[in-house]
Amino acid sequence: MMVKNIPLFAFLVILFLYTPLPGIADTGAEAQDTPEEPVSGGYVWSLAYKNGVLWGNSRELVYHHAGSGDLKSRLDWELKPLVYFGMVLGVQSRERKTQGGFFSDIGLSTGFPLNSGTLEDRDWLNTEPGVLTHFSSHPSSTENALLLDYRLGLSLPAGYHSLFNLFLFFSWNHFRWTARDGYSQYPSELAAPYSPWNPDITKDYGSFRGKRVIRYTQDWMAAGLGLGLDFPLGKGLESGVSLLASPLVLVLDKDEHFLNKDTVFRDYLWGGVFLDASFFFAFSLSPKAWLLLKGSYRVITGSRGSTYVWQPADVFYGSSADTAGANISYASAELMFEWTFRDGP
Repeated sequence: MMVKNIPLFAFLVILFLYTPLPGIADTGAEAQDTPEEPVSGGYVWSLAYKNGVLWGNSRELVYHHAGSGDLKSRLDWELKPLVYFGMVLGVQSRERKTQGGFFSDIGLSTGFPLNSGTLEDRDWLNTEPGVLTHFSSHPSSTENALLLDYRLGLSLPAGYHSLFNLFLFFSWNHFRWTARDGYSQYPSELAAPYSPWNPDITKDYGSFRGKRVIRYTQDWMAAGLGLGLDFPLGKGLESGVSLLASPLVLVLDKDEHFLNKDTVFRDYLWGGVFLDASFFFAFSLSPKAWLLLKGSYRVITGSRGSTYVWQPADVFYGSSADTAGANISYASAELMFEWTFRDGP
């Protein structure tokens, strides 16, 4: 997975580096003839490496019918934990930290393929809403995870040597999980109405032992507005907070049921609310090197849309409008080393 993601990140880095920016224009001869000295204006570039961990869960929802809030099915996929690493490429006005100015950064992280918790699958299959009838639990692992975040904004002096940041953002989160083994607790009836579920129902392990049960893929995309405040805490020590929000959310997901005729469900969801709150502490190691600690909490909820079904996987079976939903929430913590590697007039 790591090797597959390297070309994508390399392309983003090259694209970012060769995007024209006003004020960056010099020749090799000029560079040789101009002595190094403090200058005003221009841009500063940075590259950062980071390691982090996510802790939370993602949820797939199925409603009884269009416009209904009554659940028919709910699948909870844990992220406990997801370990990741990545890089961030940034550019900012040379005088941004003292006088304000333009800034932009793009970061891409990839997760390690590890066991990440449990899938719990619940069904409410009676006509009477709210009565749980089926339950199963399966160990799950993260097969793929990609996290991309981009910002473009402006910093303005806010007094006491602090900066107010206003920016546009785009975020893409991609996750793929697979659940194996585990057990079910199903009622004895083969058709509705079913007996309500209770924890004393015999657990069936044999039907799942050694088998793939479900593979689930989610792609979350959101674009919106963010704001933040950076402020010094002392010599060589800085801090900051930020908040991102948007109603512009698009979700694409794919649910593959290997033990149910290889049925594939594809959901196309939109709307809802995206919120992300974060803070950081930055420690100066040298004039060009910083060590950063960052924490954040992200939640996306309320997205809803339609489901398209293939059964078997290559034969279209049908669709259902406004019966699918999803949400995700997670906290993250990361350690980042940032190095200023290029600056220009």
